[in-house]
Amino acid sequence: MGDPENKVTLAIDPYDDAAKASIFTVDYSKYGLLPIQLIVSNDGDQAITTKNLRAELVTGRKAKLEALSQTEIMDRLFRRGEVRGQGGSPVPLPIPLPHKAKESDAQKAREELDRARFNFLAVEPHATRAGFLFFDSSLVSDASTGSYIYINGVRNSQGEELLYFELSVGRSRKAEVPKSEAGSTK
Repeated sequence: MGDPENKVTLAIDPYDDAAKASIFTVDYSKYGLLPIQLIVSNDGDQAITTKNLRAELVTGRKAKLEALSQTEIMDRLFRRGEVRGQGGSPVPLPIPLPHKAKESDAQKAREELDRARFNFLAVEPHATRAGFLFFDSSLVSDASTGSYIYINGVRNSQGEELLYFELSVGRSRKAEVPKSEAGSTK
């Protein structure tokens, strides 16, 4: 989806199948995480800032999921020092059993997450930046069918918020008609 006035285009690519997700060393789906690649292109002559970028996934059943912070993702992957999956008892044991992940596995996962996450503060003129947003998909049966991602908080060089972006997850991710007027603020 694009903002023609500011020459900014956003696109997404969900990594919700095994073939795409194979680029990662961590099986994020096993931990109830849905990685979605966010691509931001700035074809304008001024930098844009993504420092205050907020992303919300609204599923086909209207569940709203905020993009997780790095701390939340790491907590999901390494509670109490163990790499843990979603399986197991829904009722936690009264006393956690100590299980340590191999330090090298934990370090590899941290490094991969640091490289993969969308953590750019700005996108320079005539540049494209891409990275992953992670959503908690453990409480919904299908986080991608009929879903949208709403993105706001992208600002131009004068600090004005650009229009919000609505990107379809479940169907073709070609440019769509903007949902609000350019330069509007919330």
